[in-house]
Amino acid sequence: MDPTMMTSTRNSTDNINVQVISLQQNTNGGTGQPSNIGMESCSSSTDYIMFADGDDYMELDAVEALVGMAKKCKAQVVIGHHDEVTQNADGSTSINPTRAFSDWRKIPSRTPFNISTHPLSLLTSPAPWRKLYLRAFLIDHHIQFQEGDYFYEDSAFHWNVMIHATQCCKVDRRLFHYRRSRVGQTSYGLRTNASEQSKNTTQSDESYSIEMVNALTNAAKMGGVLPNAHHVSRILSDFFTQKHDQSQQSRVSSSFDKQKKKIVSIYFRLLTKSFIPSFGQKQVTSKMKAKFARRLEDINQQIWSPQEQEYISIPSDYTMALKNLKKRHLKNEHPIDLSIVVTTLNAASSIQLLLDQVYAELSQLAVQSNFHFEIFSIDRGSNDDTFSVLRKYAQGQKSNFYLMSSSSDAGEGRAFNKAIPFLEGKYVYFLNTDYSYNFTALAESVSYAAANDHDVLILPPVSSMSSKDNEGTKKMQTTTTLPNDDLIWRAVKGLENRVDPQIQKHAALGLSSSSLWRQITASKLIFDEDIAFGPTRDNYLVQFHWLSIGASKNLRFYDKAVWSSSSHNNTTTMNADDNSSVGGYDDIVSEVFASIGIAQRAMAKSGIFQAKDGDIIFQQWKCFVSSFLHTTQTTIPQASVAKFQVLYNHFNTHILSHGIPPKDLQSFPYWGATRFAEPILVQSQLRDHVYAS
Repeated sequence: MDPTMMTSTRNSTDNINVQVISLQQNTNGGTGQPSNIGMESCSSSTDYIMFADGDDYMELDAVEALVGMAKKCKAQVVIGHHDEVTQNADGSTSINPTRAFSDWRKIPSRTPFNISTHPLSLLTSPAPWRKLYLRAFLIDHHIQFQEGDYFYEDSAFHWNVMIHATQCCKVDRRLFHYRRSRVGQTSYGLRTNASEQSKNTTQSDESYSIEMVNALTNAAKMGGVLPNAHHVSRILSDFFTQKHDQSQQSRVSSSFDKQKKKIVSIYFRLLTKSFIPSFGQKQVTSKMKAKFARRLEDINQQIWSPQEQEYISIPSDYTMALKNLKKRHLKNEHPIDLSIVVTTLNAASSIQLLLDQVYAELSQLAVQSNFHFEIFSIDRGSNDDTFSVLRKYAQGQKSNFYLMSSSSDAGEGRAFNKAIPFLEGKYVYFLNTDYSYNFTALAESVSYAAANDHDVLILPPVSSMSSKDNEGTKKMQTTTTLPNDDLIWRAVKGLENRVDPQIQKHAALGLSSSSLWRQITASKLIFDEDIAFGPTRDNYLVQFHWLSIGASKNLRFYDKAVWSSSSHNNTTTMNADDNSSVGGYDDIVSEVFASIGIAQRAMAKSGIFQAKDGDIIFQQWKCFVSSFLHTTQTTIPQASVAKFQVLYNHFNTHILSHGIPPKDLQSFPYWGATRFAEPILVQSQLRDHVYAS
């Protein structure tokens, strides 16, 4: 599905109150984007918003009951009661009360409530499909779903709603019936993907294969808890900061302090009683459990200052629960300097060589200079020996190696996204199995970035390896086959230290998106700015490139050659399945527009275009879009030109101005720029900067 709707169709029906939006490209996998699109598409005359899940059941008068209660109580949120329906193996069904039934019963049925009067309402089910929301309330508080490729995206939305709502009501009648253990659940798809990978291994023990399937499936679910814990913590921190200022002005800080402690204790209760025990009992590797626990600790330390942590009194049972998850890996705890992430698809020979090289070079540094690293490998459904190779690393003595899985249909970008919630390294570097690397130089670059607090480090463009020197050490040449990148690199390098980080950031935006393979990124930047790869199978690098560089505060070009396009073998594997779209060139054209539309939506939501240098970034974005589309148009066959033109007109008219600051609404003269517009614009900025200094 395409959340930007540049290729969407709106189908008319016999009922004028029904609007069907057909999203023809894939989103990033979560339900957050489609839900937000639905809210954004509502008419301005809409009073209430309700979300429905097509897999569950609802009573015929459910909507009528919710709207009636909303009007009666003048409520911003109305919550309907629900039960859980389980489909048994024999075909029968079992109906059970909701898991949070005890907390539900404590909420009044006939009078309005909020978290001040009934804090435990925060522990009601976060599912939005049994609730009714006042549209004006959601708009006033800028409440939307988090858009990411992970589970539990409802949680942050639920907490954001409940802490801001002053008038909530409930309908104490079972209006909705949630179906558990159904084929259509997302977890079923995860198990299917993991099962396919298990079948591809040479392991003969079937019970071990089932264990591996469960471990991979539950690891993916763990990855959903972490970003949502981060979002909920950030929502609470922002809310408390705002309320603290108000309470100081109104001199009612004592009552606010009590409310704050109560809400935070409920948040930790949610983690302690729900998520942590769930994953502690499920089949997940012990080192993945330990990583999950460490990441939760990291999140709370990042959001809550030491003074706040002492003030809010983090519950001892929460601390003990995390310690239990880590008990087998307490001795392995140490700061991680670098997280390395690599995806694989039928790359048995190249991944073996690559991993051997990583451990040979970086393990020595761990001893010599206390440089620590971790590796994530996400297999995309290989049907050769790749998964077996990776499993040997995961099951062996490599305690810093983590094996995950993704679907080949999802694309490489979404595979990379699987690892992001688990990153513990201060910096992250994404590998391509087709390329060669100097990992010693990589470690030196990471150390330089850490010493100077850079959030993004851009390394030189390299295309070939030189021969070994007299001492037998392999050297790299800083030459490139990308003329634009080489032009920008030489311009920045020639000015040495006279270019401040902001100008270097603008220069880096002009690089090709494939500069990812020579970019070192701070993990904190990725977490804080919700940076992810695009969901399209092709051009997924566009979103990460523009989000990470656009959001950077202290970017630097660093002349240390790390990457080379000379491959470990002669077979290209990175996009082995990506250049043969089922629908031919028409699908490729659709994905081109989807990739830039999705990236622009993400940048608009992140506030990059509204930053101090947002006008410059948007000018560069338009240059990039013009160049990108021009290149696409000149390479597609004549039969696809008509579709390209339709999508181009729609994008130019409706999408390009989405989320742009008012000062940028006027047409931009570089819109018709040539493919070399980006480096020309960057060179102009660099020249003006030097003259001014």
